[in-house]
Amino acid sequence: MAGDIVTQEQAIVPRLMQGAVELHCHVNPEFQGGYRSVNALELARELRGFGMRAAVVKSISLPSTGHAYIVNQAEPGFSLCGSIVLNNCVGGLNPDAVAAALRQGDGARIVWMPSVDARQHIEFFHARGHVSAFYHTTPQERAITILDGPKVKPEVREILRLIATHQRCLATSHLAPEESLRLVEAAREEGVERIIVTHPTWAVVNMSEEIMGRLVKMGAYLEHCYAMCAPHMWAFHKIELTRMDLYARLIKTFGAEHTVISTDTGNYDLPRPGEAMRVYLACLLEHGVTEAELDTMLKKNAYFLLGLS
Repeated sequence: MAGDIVTQEQAIVPRLMQGAVELHCHVNPEFQGGYRSVNALELARELRGFGMRAAVVKSISLPSTGHAYIVNQAEPGFSLCGSIVLNNCVGGLNPDAVAAALRQGDGARIVWMPSVDARQHIEFFHARGHVSAFYHTTPQERAITILDGPKVKPEVREILRLIATHQRCLATSHLAPEESLRLVEAAREEGVERIIVTHPTWAVVNMSEEIMGRLVKMGAYLEHCYAMCAPHMWAFHKIELTRMDLYARLIKTFGAEHTVISTDTGNYDLPRPGEAMRVYLACLLEHGVTEAELDTMLKKNAYFLLGLS
């Protein structure tokens, strides 16, 4: 693309951010104090200031549907979307918790499989002798898997049926690649139409391109997050940074029509979400991702996944 990165930031990125959606970010409060850089109201005001339309709050503790409901009363013109993550604090793979989150306030827009309590996550960090998530001390015997042998657990099937009935979105979160494959197969069988494969290139997930391709063929969207490219990834997780050119290549390989982008920000050692999105878009442009491709990922695909008209 012609022009330097400053030209891109000043001319193209603001245009891309108008009406865009942030599909994955974090806010205060979490279990531990003020670790996040923004609260839900600050997030909505900040992103609205950039011209963005909506954002999804992913809380690794309790559902964020209550946050979203209150913020949407206080900040009309911006849609803050709640979600639920199926970690142990909500009972893990708990259909009752999902049913409640789908009804509370405006209803959870995304149901995420386990993150910090997923077996894949626990085993990855235990093998490194490193506890990753600020308060996280889940023992391996309490780690969550969606599988019972080769089959998806019955309670997961029940959760998938709830998602399908409410026409909401499923996200794979921190599952192992094989778990994600079995999950998406089951989700399609149960009628789920909106599916995100969460940061598949992240070292914790470590998904092969062959499995990514199989998931795309089943109708899932691959998510690529800015946070995996930022110094935070080494400072906080001791994980090598993902290269921006890998994201650009995967977008070209699987197509923008099968991809979404988000920041996965909200930590103090990362840029605030609006600024992170601005920098991320400029860097993707610099690596050859087109304005049209970015527009598709930020708006068309995100609107579909969240059921926004």
